[in-house]
Amino acid sequence: MEDNENNNNNFSDNNNSANNGTVENNAVTNNVVENNVTSNSTSSTNSNSQSSSNAVVSSIKAKKGLILGIIFIIIVAIVVSVLFIGSPKSAVKDLYAAMNSKDIRKVVKKMDWVGYAALSDLDEDDYEDFWDKYEEIEDSDEYDEIKDRIEEALEDEDTIEDINDSMEDSDIKFKVKKFKKVKKITKNLWEVRAQIESKEDGDKDTNTSSYYVMKKGGKYYIVGADVLDSLNYMF
Repeated sequence: MEDNENNNNNFSDNNNSANNGTVENNAVTNNVVENNVTSNSTSSTNSNSQSSSNAVVSSIKAKKGLILGIIFIIIVAIVVSVLFIGSPKSAVKDLYAAMNSKDIRKVVKKMDWVGYAALSDLDEDDYEDFWDKYEEIEDSDEYDEIKDRIEEALEDEDTIEDINDSMEDSDIKFKVKKFKKVKKITKNLWEVRAQIESKEDGDKDTNTSSYYVMKKGGKYYIVGADVLDSLNYMF
């Protein structure tokens, strides 16, 4: 009887031990599962966070590229405007600004005297031949004579002073009121009609005249105008 009781007790102890082992194994398994779930959750969170960060970085890079592109375009526009500033209209405005300065040297710089000579040698029907005539004069002895006359006149301080004094005495101020027409005649040559207001001693007078403007080396020069005829005696 005692042996049976002992055997029953042993069986019970073994059964309890087995049950305890199963419970412990289940606990370990549950812990492993929970750790895996937590690890996967953390990994997923980190992945989403990294993806979000990458999106922000990509957005910043895209905006940075756009900003740099805009800055580049602005710089190019500024460089072009500095190197090739002007227009047929601005050439007329610059001429009168120089005349208002009462400095004949500034007036001369707004003109191309070879172009002036070339245009003077052509009839209106022949303006298409302007650049052929320009090259012909530029390659001739006449061009050297024109340059010499201009240089001598500009170096003659007495002559310059007399002309500037005459301009000061007239006390005329000019203003470009309106442009009536800008017509391209041939390559890099335009006819411009502008309304000019002159003011002297409080009296105003308005006239519309034609001006001929050429473009060379990215700059615009006056090569013909009624107002230039008054400067011929200088040369």
